[in-house]
Amino acid sequence: MSMEAVGIYFLELRQAQGLSQQDVADEVGVSDRIVSAWEKGKHVPKIDVMPKLLQRLRGSWDDVKRLMLEDANDTMAREMAKQRLKGAGLTDEQRAFLESLNPDQREALLAFARQMIQRR
Repeated sequence: MSMEAVGIYFLELRQAQGLSQQDVADEVGVSDRIVSAWEKGKHVPKIDVMPKLLQRLRGSWDDVKRLMLEDANDTMAREMAKQRLKGAGLTDEQRAFLESLNPDQREALLAFARQMIQRR
């Protein structure tokens, strides 16, 4: 488990959006010292705080899980944060929606998306 990488992920998301540690702390209901400890990988956000934190930072549970389970490093964390803010990949909600579709629905959605791209 790489809490250091998760901390870098949080730090990169926060800084890229021009937020201070105090901004994040105020919105999720903790102190700025706690936010600092998360970013240094010294503490793990409590489970009831994590959804608010990820929503505020525009992060993803999937990214956090990958960083914790894989042999993650600082470079991987920074790249994941950059891609998340750039809009690359799907949000957890989008992924769940797509997985809920049957094959015919998925194909219809893809056909529609292809048409929209061609019209640009």
